[in-house]
Formats: sequence, C-alpha cells, structure tokens
Amino acid sequence: MKNEINRLDGMQIEFLIQEELLRVLECVPILNDVQVFTSQHQAYDIQAIANVNDVRSLRIICEVKSNGEPKYIRKAAAQLLSLKEQMQVNNEDEKPYYLLAAPYISPASSKICEEFGMGFIDLSGNCLIIYDGIYIRVEGKPNKYRESKGKNTSIFERRAVKSSVILRQLLQTPNRRWKMKELSDYSKSSIGQVANIKRYLEEKEYIASDEDGFFVAKPKEIITEWAQIYNSKPNMTYEYYTKYSVQEFEQKLIQLKEKTGIEYAVTGFSGAVRYSPTVRYNKVHVYIPYQDLQEAVLSLDCKQVTSGSNVSIIVPYDPCTMLNVRNINQLIVASPIQVCLDLLALKGRGEEAANAIMEREF
Repeated sequence: MKNEINRLDGMQIEFLIQEELLRVLECVPILNDVQVFTSQHQAYDIQAIANVNDVRSLRIICEVKSNGEPKYIRKAAAQLLSLKEQMQVNNEDEKPYYLLAAPYISPASSKICEEFGMGFIDLSGNCLIIYDGIYIRVEGKPNKYRESKGKNTSIFERRAVKSSVILRQLLQTPNRRWKMKELSDYSKSSIGQVANIKRYLEEKEYIASDEDGFFVAKPKEIITEWAQIYNSKPNMTYEYYTKYSVQEFEQKLIQLKEKTGIEYAVTGFSGAVRYSPTVRYNKVHVYIPYQDLQEAVLSLDCKQVTSGSNVSIIVPYDPCTMLNVRNINQLIVASPIQVCLDLLALKGRGEEAANAIMEREF
C-alpha cells in the first residue's frame, strides 16, 4: 500500500482508519465487543464503542484528516475541543475519548494532540490512546505515504536551488515580516515558487503570520528537517593531510585568497567556532570550487590521503553554499545556515555545535 494514499479519497482513508482502530482496540485484553463505525454526527467522522471488563463502556470519537501536518491537526483538535466543551455544557453523562487520525501523524503533530489532551492514530503504525485504564503508545514509525519519488522535489533537496535561495533569505532575517511579492523580489524568484514554500512551511507551522506579514516562527525546526534531507546525499569531499596546525592552515587560507583570488569558505567545526566558540576541533572543513581545487591544494601545501586526514575540502554542490559568507577576522566563513547544515552531518559534537549556533543566530 506504500504511496497509494495519493490515489485515495477521503472516504477510503476513513475506511482504512476504521480498520486500523478496530485492529488496535481488539488487541486490548480488557476490551470486549469492540465496534468501530462511521459517525452520523457532522462534527466528527468515526465512533468506536466497547465494553471494559464487561463492567463499563468505552466511547471514542475520532476525526479523520487526509493531511496530518500540524496546521491541519491543530485546527481539527480545536474543533474537537469545542465539541467536548459543548457536550460538557449539555451535561452529557458520557465522557468520550477524543482521537485524531490521518495517513501519517508526524512527531510535531503528535505533540499538538497531547497538548489538547487527545490521542491519535495513523495508517503508518503510530498511535496514542490513554484513557480509562488503557495505555497504548506507538511512535517513531516512518511515513508510509510519502509522495512517490519524481512526483515532487522537496523544498529541502539540494537540487531545489530556488527553494534554497528563498529559505536562506527567510532564515537570514528570521524576525522580519514578509509579503510574498517582497520575498519574491529579494530572492529573485517567482511568486509561485514563494507561494509553494510558504504553503509548505505554514502546514508545518514553521512560519506564522500577523497583520504585517509572515515570518519564521521555528527556525531550528526548519534547519533540522532541511539537514535530514540535504545530508541524505554525500558531499563531493576530498581528504588531505597538512603538517600545519589548524590555526596555521586557516592562516594559509587567508593568504590563498589574497595571493590567488580563489574563493573559499570554512564550515563544519572550523565555521562553528567563529559563531559559537563552544567546541574544540582538530580538522578543517572548507569549501573550494572544483575548478580551483588543484591550484588551491598546491598553494596550501597539503597531500591527499585515504586515512588520517586533518583537512576536508568540499566541492560546493551549487552556488547557495557560498551565499551570505562572512569575513570574521579576515577568514571567510560560510553562513550560519550553511555551517549548521554541515554540522548536522558530522559525527561527534556536530549536533551540539549546530544547536549552539542556532540559539545565538536565530
């Protein structure tokens, strides 16, 4: 059934959720006579009833969404909360458990459900039901219903260069309020491209809006998801050994640009220490364009090795890696955004260093 969700309509998704909810509830030993069926109530889609140890009854109210992104789950949760309050006002004796369902409930969406005191269930195997002596929690199952490869390019993929430019512009000034035309002009992108990215970030609740425009609400979450996809493909990296210390080699990079005009930008821990000096490092990571690689290696006096390297020269995948570089004490450093993306691919203290930069810069 993987990827078939794109061809299912709302009724088919609802039917599959009914089957999954029935399967989950029938696995609970204390539940008997479990029934799951379509609701006749306009405020929700599915209802489940069961006997608990043949002593009392259990009732679950479930709202089904075809899209489980945070924006839609939050809206559905608010609607169920309104229904719950209405039932309390009407002094109804029953106190049902409220459940949200979708083909996939992401970790961010599951947190929203818990914030509202509700459970969730999806078609990817994730579930949370905590009610009346029942505790079921299954999390971490991957999304079985991603769109097929080739159908759409993620805004975070390396080949999505226009998306990268727009994202970098947004993150460069995270508190700035934007209008779509303004962001389109700044990033030299079409209104349609900006609209697609805005829609995606809104669904994730990564951006918010007020009367002055839209702005970045969760920069760390954007960069973290971006890094997961961006780093799924390895960089074109060449490993070298230099007899010089880290500080001496970085000084040679400064001299390289002065003498030859070759562009470069340090990244990884070399870049991290310039933005948030919280880590020690003994290896230099630096971007150098492929056409300048041979001349740079000769000038830097380093030797290519298969093991024991202390210099990694990375060939830029596209011009975006060199956007918004900074000159810090004469050393050219990749932007905080690029350094974070690269750190999140490094073992050891890469994530820690990235988090430190995000706290300071965003």
